[in-house]
Amino acid sequence: MKSLKSYSKNVLKAVLVLLTITLFSPELSASHIVGGGITYKALGGGRYYIETFVLRDCNGASYSSTAETVDAICTSNLRAGWTVHTVSHLAFVAPSPTPFGGPYAGISVTSGSNQLIAEEISSVCDKLLDPNILPSTKCRNRTNVAQGYMKFRFSAIVTLSSCNWWRLGFSPPPARNTGSSNILSGGMYEQVYINTKDYPSNSAPLFNDEYKYAISSCIGQEMSYSAGGTDLDGDSLVFELTCVMQDSTRCANYRTGFSATAPIPGIRMDTNTGLLTFTPRAAGTRYIAYWVKEYDKCSRKIKAKTLRDIKVTTQACTNKVPFATNKFSNLKGKAFLDSKGVINVVNGDKISWDETFIDSNITDSIHFRTTLSDALPGATYEVLAGSNRYVQIVRYTWTANMGKNSNKIFSTFFNDDFCPFPGYSATATELKVLAAINISPKSIGGEGDSLYACIGDTVTVSGSGATRFNWVSISGDP
Repeated sequence: MKSLKSYSKNVLKAVLVLLTITLFSPELSASHIVGGGITYKALGGGRYYIETFVLRDCNGASYSSTAETVDAICTSNLRAGWTVHTVSHLAFVAPSPTPFGGPYAGISVTSGSNQLIAEEISSVCDKLLDPNILPSTKCRNRTNVAQGYMKFRFSAIVTLSSCNWWRLGFSPPPARNTGSSNILSGGMYEQVYINTKDYPSNSAPLFNDEYKYAISSCIGQEMSYSAGGTDLDGDSLVFELTCVMQDSTRCANYRTGFSATAPIPGIRMDTNTGLLTFTPRAAGTRYIAYWVKEYDKCSRKIKAKTLRDIKVTTQACTNKVPFATNKFSNLKGKAFLDSKGVINVVNGDKISWDETFIDSNITDSIHFRTTLSDALPGATYEVLAGSNRYVQIVRYTWTANMGKNSNKIFSTFFNDDFCPFPGYSATATELKVLAAINISPKSIGGEGDSLYACIGDTVTVSGSGATRFNWVSISGDP
């Protein structure tokens, strides 16, 4: 075997350059797809709006597909075979005004004579996301340093017959980027199962990962990610870790030390809220997959389940991740916190409570996003003045309304603006709305939902916040 001395200086330089790139670009790969997802909405008459998305690593090869295909099969009638639906590109439209941290104006990508408009969802600070401030990420200029991600959306309206378990899925080409990750398989398959026979009007939840699919984390620092969602149909959601799929039938192969239920060693997932909590111990990319199952709140029969996955990139950090403390301080109104950490409130009562967020870096500030308005219609939150800019108190206020489900869950995402990679975390809050019992006239005397009355008095008793009440007359002294 020849020694290094026998090679030319140019070859040696090339080897050193390649080694440097390999050491400091852990995700360098010819692959450029990092993830995707699928969701649905019932339109009536067996028609469904189907939407998919594909996430591109801006450090990889280009992606410019104007359409993807979704395969569908009724699993209770396999003889009917698969049907193929084409979902076409859906141009991203930025919100106005643009919130801090984006999303900012879409990124134009040329595909032949067509222009695709993608959304940037990079896990970087606002200065790198804002296209009006230079430099930006590789998504807007390939010569820039900061890595980023673009989301391409596709949609179609399809017709699905009555079936107790439709399976819809898609597999965007080419392979998923697995460099320095916890999986070995590069294929990708996203899927959803829908019961159109018993629940023809059911729609998918609003998934939290639509806000931030790819996140950054720091070695040795605990963080939380809210992989939950909000079901506007009032269904009960259950979250379960599962395997990343490499195709329609096979799980991805995991590297030694990782598995479907332990994509990050020591990870925990709250099955009620979808909150993921973990402390990464090594640098690299981690793919986390989970089922979001929808259950009828009364019969407990499963209505649908959707496979979701997210990407976590871990590195050594000088930044400290912000965290939440005093989660339920200053609770006001007729409410109490039970032993499971759930706020119990009577239907129709107005309550408020505070939550404190702290960043150990005194030069940082903390920024928030929340699913509050989706999960608790009419609720508001405000950021109060803390002791300084890196201590923030958020006050939530809500007049309880049971709606379609007495159990309510919302998430609060928070991050600092450390550049280039902010520290991210999240909380999930559970509430239970109790049925209200109203007794009148209150002037008779009594306290709360009880009163003292004299023989011959007229008393009216009414209830709210439930669909059925059983009234029982009890005679005699209490």
